[in-house]
Amino acid sequence: MRRHRSSSFIGSRLVDELLTRDHQVVGIDNFLQKWPGSTGIPPSLSDVAGNGQFEFLDMNIRVPRLRLALADSDLIFHLAGRPGVTASWHPPFDDYALDNVAGTQFVLDAAAHGGIPRVVLASSSSVYRGVENGTTEVAPRSPYGLSKLASERLTQLYAERFGITAVALRYFTVFGPGQRKDMAFHRLINAALLDSVFTLDGDGQQQRDFTYVGDIVDARISAGFAPSPGYTYDIGQGSHTRSTQ
Repeated sequence: MRRHRSSSFIGSRLVDELLTRDHQVVGIDNFLQKWPGSTGIPPSLSDVAGNGQFEFLDMNIRVPRLRLALADSDLIFHLAGRPGVTASWHPPFDDYALDNVAGTQFVLDAAAHGGIPRVVLASSSSVYRGVENGTTEVAPRSPYGLSKLASERLTQLYAERFGITAVALRYFTVFGPGQRKDMAFHRLINAALLDSVFTLDGDGQQQRDFTYVGDIVDARISAGFAPSPGYTYDIGQGSHTRSTQ
């Protein structure tokens, strides 16, 4: 069965698991467009380059031929998007609107017109304002969070109109091998190894629910294959870590 995903930090782990389970996987990413001069496939996928069950397509998802690329698939794991809460405050917002919102519509359009029954969307805990009095309020506090909430709402609209089973997973601070260099864990470890200063934003009272990338992959697999009419789920460890600890 054909499963689609990108070559991202989480996606590269997901493709490994799907291949382990003997699924046919087609990965889509505009890797060569992002890194001119590169050849082959992203380094994160080099271990599966020779696997006959895996095919890599270098393309932007915001193109009409995405429909053809996704043809004959029975499930889409949609992880493509532009990350970065802090970076989203710096213009232009166009990059987030195009990659996270418009890109999601192209994926949903391909699913709707290709008869693909299920889409698993990668969302974020950034859609929340914060936890107050034991409740959560969906009210993004960053342009990035706003773009992820918009992609969720768009997915719901397509699910209602075209009968797609859509599952949105809101990740809580993912960490693990292969993460981006701008992420906190990578920067903290580098600061410790190099004995350099780590600049902490805010008052030091921040709390985060750190979630291991392997657990995120397990959640995506469950969302893709478990019987479900489609829901939105929070994916985290269920425990908070303070920056002052």
